[in-house]
Amino acid sequence: MTEPGGRAWKQTIFHPFALTSRHAAGTVLQLAVESPLLSGGKTADFAALSAVATFDAKAGEAVVFAVNRSSAEDLTLDASVAGLGNVRLIEAVTYDNKDPYWHATADDSTSVLPGENVSAKLDDGRLTAVVPAVSWSMIRLAVES
Repeated sequence: MTEPGGRAWKQTIFHPFALTSRHAAGTVLQLAVESPLLSGGKTADFAALSAVATFDAKAGEAVVFAVNRSSAEDLTLDASVAGLGNVRLIEAVTYDNKDPYWHATADDSTSVLPGENVSAKLDDGRLTAVVPAVSWSMIRLAVES
């Protein structure tokens, strides 16, 4: 966003879009996502948690992107990653704010930046992470062949 002849700032969607375009590469993996259902407005029974993952064999990296649409409940992502082989956590970030209606302004463009998601863990072929209410998360895994 810009002001005529003045300041410029990144819209709220900038960071998820930039991180996705930088890290989503290779093959889209087929996921079976189980999630609580939500309904709202004219839409009924949609998944609270949505996820997609990519695998870039050339880079040796798998990336999981997850969105929690629930306005009230943190959800736990629990994924089997054993089929990828030997993996290690590179990075886990989450983009959220206690105010789901927050938006960037020229005066406040930094109070919502992707932050480290310290809940992300790898244990015995399983990836787990808390995905806060109304949030977007990215978890990057190194895949060693």
